[in-house]
Amino acid sequence: MTAPMDEKRFLSNFVGLEDLIAPVINKFLEVSPSLMDQIRQSIAAKDPEALRRCAHSFKGAVANFQTNTCIERARDLERIGEEKTLDSAPAAFRLLEEEVTRLAPILTRIAREYQDRK
Repeated sequence: MTAPMDEKRFLSNFVGLEDLIAPVINKFLEVSPSLMDQIRQSIAAKDPEALRRCAHSFKGAVANFQTNTCIERARDLERIGEEKTLDSAPAAFRLLEEEVTRLAPILTRIAREYQDRK
């Protein structure tokens, strides 16, 4: 199983800006549950356009963290919405949830490590 994120690559984007690491992570951790709920609701409502839009928003938010698998899972949901074929959406969403569950503790740890850096 691949690592949930490329931590070195993520941190390399913040060289000289280490004080921004914790706020960026904390903002994602704050908004990601709502984004995931919106995806879940769009699947339940069988609304492909909402699914496409919500998955796209989540993909953009998670892309900051160099997490290729999460990005790909969100892209899968976005594609499902574009193609208006929602049959596979619940399974695809479960895969995204699994990746987010793997990612969250890593992000939390990194945010703690960088919380008080100025």
